[in-house]
Amino acid sequence: MSNLPTRRRKQELTTPGFKAPKNADLIVADISGSMMEMAQGGMTRYECLCAALKPFVGRANVIAFNDQVFEVPADNIPAPDGSTQMDKALYRAEKLDPLHVLVISDGHPDSRDKDKVAATLLAEKCIIDALYIGPANDRNEEFMKELATIGRGRFSAFNLETHTTKALEDKVSGMLSLPAPSTVVL
Repeated sequence: MSNLPTRRRKQELTTPGFKAPKNADLIVADISGSMMEMAQGGMTRYECLCAALKPFVGRANVIAFNDQVFEVPADNIPAPDGSTQMDKALYRAEKLDPLHVLVISDGHPDSRDKDKVAATLLAEKCIIDALYIGPANDRNEEFMKELATIGRGRFSAFNLETHTTKALEDKVSGMLSLPAPSTVVL
C-alpha cells in the first residue's frame, strides 16, 4: 500500500440528467467553504441558501460554484467546500445565453479582477443582479455592488445574522421576478 496522498475525486459537474436550458433565468450560487459559516437560527449560510432556493425548483436554474461549477436543480445544491472561483461560474453562465442572472454570494471570491472580467463578458448578453448574503461587511458588499454595476443590474444586501430564511426566499423571488407557483402552467 502506498503512503502517497490520494487526491479527492472531482465531483460530477452536473446532476445526472439535469442540464440548465439556454435562454433562461439563472441563479449563480456560491457554495465555497465560507458558506459553512454560521448565520441566524443556528443555520449555516449554505443551509439558509438551500432553504431559500428550494421553492424555485422548476422555476429557476442554478449554477453552483466553488472551485468547480455545478449545473443543478434548485433542490440539489452541492455541499460547500473549496475556494470561490466565481469567474468559472460566470463563464459557464455566459455559454447558456441567459436572459437574466442573479449572483448570490457572501462576496469573498478568490480573484475579484478575474470575476469582473467574466462579468463584463456575461453582461454583453444579459442583466446581472447581485445579492450579498452574509453579515454586514463593507468590502464584500462593495464587490457585489460592482458586479451589479458591471451587469447593469440591481444590488441588494441581505444580513443573514438578522433575517430569516423566509425573508431571503422573498428577496430572491423579488430579484428574479418569477411568476408565483400558482400561476405556472405545467
